[in-house]
Amino acid sequence: MAKIIYEVYQNQNLHNAAYGKYYARVKYLESMNTRKLSNHIAEHGSIYTPDVVYGVMEKFHYAKNLLITSIFRCHRYTILFL
Repeated sequence: MAKIIYEVYQNQNLHNAAYGKYYARVKYLESMNTRKLSNHIAEHGSIYTPDVVYGVMEKFHYAKNLLITSIFRCHRYTILFL
C-alpha cells in the first residue's frame, strides 16, 4: 500500500483571506529522472523492459513538444482516444 508523506504549514500571506489557516503539503523525498522512472515502472507490474518504457516516454516527450509548437503556430488538431 502506498502512503503519502505530508507536512503542515500555516498561511503567512497577510493579504490572503486564508491568512493564519493551516494546510497540508506533500513532502517530496526524491526527484526521478526519466531513466530512473522507466526502471521504476518496469519493476512494478509492467510487461515491458526499462528500455522500452524509456523509449516510449522519450517519444511521447518529443511528440508533446511538436504538438505544443504546432498549436502556438495556430494549427488545429483533433486528438482521438481509442
